[in-house]
Amino acid sequence: MSGLAWQRLGGVAGILFVALFIANFFTPSTPDADDPSSGLAREIADDRSGHALSVYLDGLSIVAFLVFVAALWTLLRRAEPEQGASLVALLGGLALASVLLVSDGVYLALVEAADEGREPAAIRALLELDSIIFIPAGFALAALYAGVALSAIPTRSLPGWLGWSAAAFAVFFIVTQLGILSDSEDGGVLGIAFFLGLLAQFLWVLAASIVMIRAAGAPSNIAQRAVPA
Repeated sequence: MSGLAWQRLGGVAGILFVALFIANFFTPSTPDADDPSSGLAREIADDRSGHALSVYLDGLSIVAFLVFVAALWTLLRRAEPEQGASLVALLGGLALASVLLVSDGVYLALVEAADEGREPAAIRALLELDSIIFIPAGFALAALYAGVALSAIPTRSLPGWLGWSAAAFAVFFIVTQLGILSDSEDGGVLGIAFFLGLLAQFLWVLAASIVMIRAAGAPSNIAQRAVPA
């Protein structure tokens, strides 16, 4: 596959990743860990297929995300005179995908435990683990966006606004991770900010994907030069 075709595929994969994320909003939500233990298993088991579909959609979105990150890394790497910050972006993306896969594994274990009528204490433990296991993803997101910013800003391999917004996201996610020090179960104000930032960064992925597709279809080959700011 040529470099431009791979870049175009990566852009399509990024859009698909966002679309699958939105689709997951229409699957059953996870019960609140504060709900009575007696009703947790029944609530999950009553819609097992919907919860299983959520895990499946998550899995597909992770595959799409990895293709997007790989294509983005290729784009960044080609503009660097030697291996540089683009590797941090790649490793951050891989770390994030790993956290998501583990989170999906815990969620699937929760669904199966509820469906098979396991002990309420075990189901509650899995539910509480599922509710917090994604929190460290903020560090992976910070690494991903820091790598993008440190590579794209000096080389201009992406439009300037994408590079600088990536830098802002990197700082933002590092700051919001301080929410783990909060006495509040959900991280307090920083926990809410993290969730809102998580939603906002999908707009960055969507914008970067569109830029990659459009640049791949342009007469000039960005494998040979940087995308203009």
